[in-house]
Parts: sequence; C-alpha cells; structure tokens
Amino acid sequence: MKRPARLDESDVASWLTSHPNWVLADGHLVFDHPIRYEVGCALATASVPVAEDLDHHPFLTVGYNHLHIDLWTHDKGGITQLDLTFAEFVDTFVSARH
Repeated sequence: MKRPARLDESDVASWLTSHPNWVLADGHLVFDHPIRYEVGCALATASVPVAEDLDHHPFLTVGYNHLHIDLWTHDKGGITQLDLTFAEFVDTFVSARH
C-alpha cells in the first residue's frame, strides 16, 4: 500500500478547526482529555483493527479517567491522512460513549 504524503500545515490547521478535541503539539496530533477509564480501555481494544487496516499505529495511553493519544506518520515526519482518519475514528468512538 502506498503511504500518503505529508499534509501541509494549512491543511492540518483547517482540519483542527472542526476537531476541537485535538491539538497540534511538536508536529503531532494530540488528544489529551479526561475520560472514563472503561471508555479509554474500550477505545484501545476497538482501535486495534482500525490501526491494522490503516497500517498506522498510535501512541495511546489509558490511565485512571484519562486518555492520551499521540498521532503522526513516522516515515513522513509529520501529519498525513492516516492520522486524520484515525483521529476521526477516535472522535466518533468517544462521542458515542461520552
């Protein structure tokens, strides 16, 4: 599968305006919010087939009532469509359970 190109900063900034759960920090998309522990664990489990299908694996930390996700495409050195797709999965999953 061909890997998508790195997105322009303006494209990422535009995407962020409609995805308030995410911020850009050090070139990574970051989700860092309080969330019920069981929702974070369920998201971690549900993300496995998504990550495998995309061949794109996040850094995901579930703590007591807190979830941290760090996304970027390592081999492109920045944000690609893979990151946005995974982030949109997270938003959908969390909003359905929050």
